[in-house]
Amino acid sequence: MDANLANTDDSSSGIDMTDFLQRVGHDQELAWSILAELKDDLPLQLTLLHSQIKSGDIDGATRQAHKIRGAVANIGAVKTCRLLSEVEASGRKGDMPGQRQAYQRLQLQIDSLLTGITALLQQKN
Repeated sequence: MDANLANTDDSSSGIDMTDFLQRVGHDQELAWSILAELKDDLPLQLTLLHSQIKSGDIDGATRQAHKIRGAVANIGAVKTCRLLSEVEASGRKGDMPGQRQAYQRLQLQIDSLLTGITALLQQKN
C-alpha cells in the first residue's frame, strides 16, 4: 500500500513536504520518484563535490555545490540549501579554506537528509 506523502512525518527529514508537494503539483508518484532518484544520485554527486574540494578545484566545487543545491531545493530541503549556498559563496570569493569549512558543516546535514529520504521511502511501502 502506498503512503500519501502529505501524511508522512517529515519532521526529521529536513524536507518541507508542503513546499515539495506544491512544486510537483501534488503528483504523488512524481514526488516518490524524485525522492527515490535523489536518494540514489545524491551520494554520487557528493562524492564528486568531496573530490573537487579535496583536490583544490574551487571552481568545480562551486559548480557542483550549485548543481546539488538545485536538486535539493526541489524537495524543499532548506537547511541543506543554505549550507550548499555557503560552499558556493566561499568558492566564488576564492576562499578555499572557507569552502572546506562549509563543506564540513554540510556533511552532517546531508547525512541527515539522506536518512530522512530513506525513512520517507520506507513509509511508502
